[in-house]
Amino acid sequence: MNKVVGIVEQRGVPLHSASWNRPWIEYCENNGITFIKIDPLDHELINSIRKVDILLWHLNGFEFQEMLIAKSVIQVAEEIGIKVFPSSRSSWFFDDKISEFLALKAIGAPIPNTEIFLNKEKAKEWVNNIEFKPVIAKLRNGSGSHNIVLLKSRRKAIRYIKKMFNNGLNSSPSLLFKASSNIRSSNSKEVFLSRFKKIPDFLRNLKSAKSYPREKGYVFFQELVPNDGFDLKIITVGKKVGVFGRSIRKNDFRASGGGSVIHDKEIIPNNVINSALETSGKLGVECMGYDYVIDKNNGIGKIIEMSFGFSYELLLEADGYFNESGEWIAEPLNAPKEILSSLYYEE
Repeated sequence: MNKVVGIVEQRGVPLHSASWNRPWIEYCENNGITFIKIDPLDHELINSIRKVDILLWHLNGFEFQEMLIAKSVIQVAEEIGIKVFPSSRSSWFFDDKISEFLALKAIGAPIPNTEIFLNKEKAKEWVNNIEFKPVIAKLRNGSGSHNIVLLKSRRKAIRYIKKMFNNGLNSSPSLLFKASSNIRSSNSKEVFLSRFKKIPDFLRNLKSAKSYPREKGYVFFQELVPNDGFDLKIITVGKKVGVFGRSIRKNDFRASGGGSVIHDKEIIPNNVINSALETSGKLGVECMGYDYVIDKNNGIGKIIEMSFGFSYELLLEADGYFNESGEWIAEPLNAPKEILSSLYYEE
């Protein structure tokens, strides 16, 4: 077996602290696997891809130039017989909440009540005629709770609709939101310092994300699911299910991006484990991270968002995973290495 692995990495650009490239490179080096780095912005990109048998690309939704071509390149690579992670099935809805919703709704996955409008008058009619309750408004793209707001009144919802069908909103992350979020959710000096070290990552993301056009011409509304103050990151890697929880910030409704992590497998309902495995099976994806909120009125877990990319380090800290029978296996689950191993040794 003499396969070549291609790892996508921009030349001269520091790796994001959460990049999967580090464990991929470590796995190749430790197992004598030949690998090359491929610059996604190189004009000889396709020629470089032809040299590999496996292509690994930890997409960053804030990297505007990469995202311009990433999904097309993944599709082309598969067409010429290269094994790719993420696959086209896993990546076509990446960083696109509208596509995520459509995919989940189509397979009957458990999701919150969601309304998407591409017509301003229809959106206003809906808001004016429902028994109004606070509703979450989202932009298509963004992660870590960026671009998500809670509209607490009919008046604010109408104002939001008018803005989205007029000048729209800038989708790049907010420095003020990130700073205040980190301060509010830091419960120790150590936690604050660890987040402080990630500021260069955020500033690079912010610079690149400013290239994105303003989001407009649609509204995405989602119900606020009553919960007990945390959400769950449920990760399927093949038939293995990794889990961790995230506490909601003080005086906020968002858990993602807060950085307050819960490693307690006792808070994970079996129905959520089964739901995640079933959803990944129906979608036909090899690895997926789902954001679940448990509805405290009925105990049902609902999928808020999903992405093949997530913090593999937080998953490792859980020191175990569930198998498809719901049994806890006390062995760390290293998702990047698991994916590479599966692709490399697959016949």
